[in-house]
Amino acid sequence: IMVGDSRQLHSVERGGVFRDLTETLGAASLTEVRRQREDWAKGAAQDFAEGRFKDGLAAYEAQGLIKW
Repeated sequence: IMVGDSRQLHSVERGGVFRDLTETLGAASLTEVRRQREDWAKGAAQDFAEGRFKDGLAAYEAQGLIKW
């Protein structure tokens, strides 16, 4: 069993091996957010994971957790 995230930064030498293996052999994905307890925090985590950074930050700002 291998665990990883193909969207993380690659190593300096030969990067992308995990992505290559998952494309060749297939992979399963974890989709349920379990670390956060509140629904807004789960939604923000999902936003960050899917590249919607402004939406994730807006959720934290709405909770008063970000001061610009």
